[in-house]
Amino acid sequence: MVNERYPKSGVAHSAITLESTNTESAVISMSDYNCLTIEASYALGAAEADNTLNISLLANTDGGSTYRTWSVLSPSSGTVSVYNASYDLAGAAAGTTYTCIFTIKDISVKGLKIAVKETGVAANKGTVTVNYRQSCS
Repeated sequence: MVNERYPKSGVAHSAITLESTNTESAVISMSDYNCLTIEASYALGAAEADNTLNISLLANTDGGSTYRTWSVLSPSSGTVSVYNASYDLAGAAAGTTYTCIFTIKDISVKGLKIAVKETGVAANKGTVTVNYRQSCS
């Protein structure tokens, strides 16, 4: 049953230092919800420029321990390509904070993890805080 009256929110990552490999959040149970809004605040390191925050979702469909990267479909000329989804937030200036918010609808999985990493990581790595809100349309 979808829970429209009682949205649930939480913090997936709290001011963590980004690496060039994924850091995963704890499992977010989606059993009563089918929409997820993600809000990220990404601060570039002091000597960084032109780096990118990559956010990806890892989905579990059976309640077990296996998580797969969330995929998106891209139809073109009768062919549908499947891609691993990466939500990217580009940062240009050192020491600057960038924010984004987006909603993913029609989620029908048991659990999700929010994974984050930074491309272009230098010695002064960026940080990120990721909040989420579960709801439904």
